[in-house]
Amino acid sequence: MNESQVSDRLTGPGAPFEIAEELVLGERMPVFKNRPRSARELLVESSRHGELCYIVHGDRRLSYDEYLQRVAAFAHMLREEFGVASGDRVAILAANSPEWIIAFWATVSIGAVVASMNSWWAGPEIAHALASFSPRCRAGQSSSWFAIRVREWIARCGTSRRRCCSAHC
Repeated sequence: MNESQVSDRLTGPGAPFEIAEELVLGERMPVFKNRPRSARELLVESSRHGELCYIVHGDRRLSYDEYLQRVAAFAHMLREEFGVASGDRVAILAANSPEWIIAFWATVSIGAVVASMNSWWAGPEIAHALASFSPRCRAGQSSSWFAIRVREWIARCGTSRRRCCSAHC
């Protein structure tokens, strides 16, 4: 099978990655016809994978079901305990970890905006970023040196109108 045939089998009419033309911001362009229309829709679609392994981090394993339960719990906490609503910004300062993934999807699932921050930033960089986008809530890890960083940005930026939450799962 040549490259063109492979492409046709994947992206042709009725194929899993069928390509169609649609208007996108007033311009006609090729798009995947059967794509999720939002990040939230992609999150919901992931539930069909159930007990299959979704996250592997060292010796930790999370299935799609476990991950979705944690996303729902964290999303509930963001809404109910920290007052995060659609359109609010949530700053995430954490290492690449299951907690970062869960904080990201929890934020997206309630229509809030993720403001991802580099976990290697120094205190002044963190303070500058927080001042630039005024998040409703800040999510971070409270283990090892991340706890020091989180305490540092709270001390520098204060806690008025902003609350800090932990993405522990």
